[in-house]
Amino acid sequence: NCTTIEIKGDSLDDIFETGRKISKSASYRQGLGVDISPLRPKNAMINNSAIISNDGSIGWMKWFDNIGNHVGQRGRIPAMLFSISISHPDVIDFIHVKSNLHAVQNANISVQISDSFMRAFEKDEDWLLYFKVEGTREEIKVNIKAKELMKMIAEEANKFGEPGIQFIDLCKKESVTEVLGFPVKSTNACSEKVMYPDSTCVLLSINIGKFKSKNYEDELASISESCVRFLDNVVEYELQYKKSPYKEQAYVISQLREIGCGITNLHAWLLKQNLSYDDDKAIKKTEEFIKKYSYYCWNSSIKLGKEKGNCLAFDREKILNSVFIQRIISEFPDLKFETLRNSQI
Repeated sequence: NCTTIEIKGDSLDDIFETGRKISKSASYRQGLGVDISPLRPKNAMINNSAIISNDGSIGWMKWFDNIGNHVGQRGRIPAMLFSISISHPDVIDFIHVKSNLHAVQNANISVQISDSFMRAFEKDEDWLLYFKVEGTREEIKVNIKAKELMKMIAEEANKFGEPGIQFIDLCKKESVTEVLGFPVKSTNACSEKVMYPDSTCVLLSINIGKFKSKNYEDELASISESCVRFLDNVVEYELQYKKSPYKEQAYVISQLREIGCGITNLHAWLLKQNLSYDDDKAIKKTEEFIKKYSYYCWNSSIKLGKEKGNCLAFDREKILNSVFIQRIISEFPDLKFETLRNSQI
């Protein structure tokens, strides 16, 4: 499974603690995501004999990336993803970092885009890049047109396939763990999930192209229940046999028990429905399938909560305040969420 690691502050202790967690996670073959936004930008003042920080957050990102070269198992280098806030003064250098084909070779990169930036983009307004260094009280400010910044992202993505973007405010709004007091920070390496630091993504995908008939619902219900139980057993195995690389991760896993159920081979399934991949009817049919899949998975976790107990962070009142859960209930009113084994699926 993969994880996210938080840089808790801008000190050397915080940076090297992040490096320790990256090393431990990599030694367990975990992929990982790290948001470098807490790190001061280049040319900021620092409290040592160097006085000036030349490399800033990008320099530390390259160091984090290089750790994987030394810790990978049997030649397998850990997958990583680094993100940075659209408001960070180093964001321009970050956007262009992949133009050097020899830099940050073990990681994907994504820019975390806020709702306020998108409003500035739509109105063609200026955008402030800002960072306040806590230790020295120095403030770094740079003004740039929001559209110019977005153009940079689009052009670099067109040339090099990166950076990606994370609509971080939307992610926070839709996250169930956010309402439970576990705010999301970044994604795992492959960006399937936005997670609270030290949480994990325990994932699987079902091969829906193997479904036996067009009338798939009974088969889907059965498989969904098996998927949720299987993934929860993986979580339980990690906890019981102490398979987490460090104690903070074990704690978060025990609180949230996050899992993820996906699909693969959609095209083959659509062919069985006599639909082509680019047909409008295929979009509608796929949406219908995913809604049913979601229902059966959440229902399975609810039943599993009754059988084995809720995840430790479960609080029904808070869960029902989740925008995401409210939308599920509006679609499927019989899901009462009186119990829940897994905080996210």
